[in-house]
Amino acid sequence: MPAYSPTTWVNGTAPALGATNLNKIENGIAAALPIDGSVAMTGQLDVIAGTQGTPSIAIASDSNTGIYFAAADKLAITEGGRGLTFDEFKMSLSMGAMI
Repeated sequence: MPAYSPTTWVNGTAPALGATNLNKIENGIAAALPIDGSVAMTGQLDVIAGTQGTPSIAIASDSNTGIYFAAADKLAITEGGRGLTFDEFKMSLSMGAMI
């Protein structure tokens, strides 16, 4: 993978946004945000609330299984689009659509 090198713009004109320049952008982001755990997060991770069918935290290959936030102060998990909500140590199961 080639090293990122900054581009100097002449007369305020940006270079064409082709594959070469997109690769430079991608390489620069990858270098700044390592995903190998070598840099610790120092703040809160904010995500969207999500739903039973599309949880906010999911695996790319299984997009309807994961964690979502059913309402204020209500954490929920979903498997195959069927939700389980945790509400002050009580749990309620929503079967959703049966296939």
